[in-house]
Amino acid sequence: MSKKGHLWGIGVGPGDPGLLTLQALQILEEATVVFAPRATGYRKSAAMQVVEKIIGSSELRICDFPMTREADRLAGCWREVAGEIAGLVEKGEKVVFLTLGDALTYSTYNYVLQQLADKLPPASITTVPGVTSFAAACAAANFPLVCGGESLAVIPLPEGPLDRVRSWVRENDVVVFMKLGNRLPELLRLVNEEAPGHEAVFASRVGVCGQFLCTDINHLPERATGYMSVLIVRKAGKTS
Repeated sequence: MSKKGHLWGIGVGPGDPGLLTLQALQILEEATVVFAPRATGYRKSAAMQVVEKIIGSSELRICDFPMTREADRLAGCWREVAGEIAGLVEKGEKVVFLTLGDALTYSTYNYVLQQLADKLPPASITTVPGVTSFAAACAAANFPLVCGGESLAVIPLPEGPLDRVRSWVRENDVVVFMKLGNRLPELLRLVNEEAPGHEAVFASRVGVCGQFLCTDINHLPERATGYMSVLIVRKAGKTS
C-alpha cells in the first residue's frame, strides 16, 4: 500500500465473509479508518457485519442513510460523507468504504464516489469489486446465469406501474430482478404472463443465517419476502 492517504471502496459480497477477495482482506487488515453505510432505523450495518471479525483496530465510522428516494436529502448525506472521507485521505489515512455486493453495482458507494470527483484525485481512489447477490444466488442453486448468446438484463424494480419491466422481460432471455421490496406477488404475476414455462430461482439472504432458495417460484412459502432477495428468470427454451 502507498504511504500516502488513500480511499478503497470495497464490495464485501452478499454476506458470506468467505466470498471476500484476497485484495479486500489485505486492505482491510491495513486500513486505519473504515466507513460502513447503515439504513436509518436499522441497528447494524449489513456491510460491517460481513467484515467485523477482520478489520482489527481500524477506527469505525457508521454512516446513516435515510430509506428514501428524495434526491436532495440523499445527496446531502453523500456530500457529508464524501467531505469527511476526503479530509481523512488528505491527512494521510488509509480509508475504506464498505458496501454490500459489488462496489459499483447499485451501491451507496457509487454516489459517494461521484461526490468525491472534485475532492480527491483519481490516483488516490481504488475500487475493489465484490460478488453480486445474483451471482451468489445462481451459485448456491447451481443455476447458470447466462449461456451461449443469451441476453441478460439486471433490473431494480421501479416505483409505480411495471410496464417497463414487462418490456424488458419480453426483450431479454434472462432477467435478474433486484430491490424487490414488497412487490414480489405483483412481479410473479407479470413473470407468469410474459414468460410461461420459465426456469427461475428466488433467493433470500444468500450466504448468511436464514438463507432461502427456491426454484419453483409459483409455490413460494409465505415466509418468502422481497427483503435482501433476488429473483432470476430464464425464459422457456432459451438455454443454449
